[in-house]
Amino acid sequence: MHLFLDLLGRAAAPIALFCVGATLPPVTLAVIREALSATFIKLVVMPVAICGLCFWSGFEGENLAVPVVAAALPTGANAFLLARGSTTHGAASATTVVIATGLSLVTLPLLLYWLKSIR
Repeated sequence: MHLFLDLLGRAAAPIALFCVGATLPPVTLAVIREALSATFIKLVVMPVAICGLCFWSGFEGENLAVPVVAAALPTGANAFLLARGSTTHGAASATTVVIATGLSLVTLPLLLYWLKSIR
């Protein structure tokens, strides 16, 4: 039973992203604009703001890195699931999850490299 639940738990995140991708509604230019702005805020503005607040508060090393990296993580599938009930933002939230996950493959390694260099 423990092995089964462990395997099921490891598969939850990839399955959630697959479900988001499989249920993507039609995407318009307006939806892409909204998703790109939300992705920019999530992957750039939030980490910069958190880094500034933490640095101003005197955080250093790992104490600085942990909240900054947590703020820089992509939008999760749970945002899509919550917005899916809304008829106006379901498409934008799904598109944001997909774009943010894809772009975080570039932004997170760059952020980790930068955080390692400021130690």
